[in-house]
Amino acid sequence: MVYYAVADHEPPGKALSECELVPVQVSYYSEGDLEIATLDASSKLKWERMLRYTTQARVQGGLLTQPDLAFLLGVHPGVIQRLMKEHDRIILPTRGNIADMGPGQTHAAKIIELYLLGYTETEIVRRTGHSYSSIENYLLTFAKVVGLLERGMPLPLIRKTIGCSMKLVEKHASLYRKYNTPDYQFMLMQLSRLFESQNLKKG
Repeated sequence: MVYYAVADHEPPGKALSECELVPVQVSYYSEGDLEIATLDASSKLKWERMLRYTTQARVQGGLLTQPDLAFLLGVHPGVIQRLMKEHDRIILPTRGNIADMGPGQTHAAKIIELYLLGYTETEIVRRTGHSYSSIENYLLTFAKVVGLLERGMPLPLIRKTIGCSMKLVEKHASLYRKYNTPDYQFMLMQLSRLFESQNLKKG
């Protein structure tokens, strides 16, 4: 199917009527659908199509919204929201998630959490639809906050040092406090090494 989606370079807050639309091809059917196409697995089939449609659109430079998905699947928007909540460990590359327009946790925070939970960058790319470079940028920014926190630097000075918003620094600090436990020390140590390697390059 060919569908017109909002171009991925359009900023958040811009009216949809003013946004550039790009044609994207999405696959209504895949061989994997047959394996789950039963009356008892209708929700699973809907979810697989949501994941497929949004990922395919993202690769082609377009971002689907929740209303887009509801139209393509022929369901109420509430069904889309319910399925996204049920699969909250996977970040659909919708316009709301990519542009951080929706409520709740940002896609950047979820990407960092996936990394701390032991997912590889390849697995994170597949789950989120983000590129390797954007994932590495998110992890590097988080690594900088963690590294400076561990050196006792206060949050306002961290914000000034790395050039980010106070809101972002506070979110990263909150994530660090949440995962600064024995279970996640290995992954946090990997991030500390990333921070140190960046400092060596600058030196």
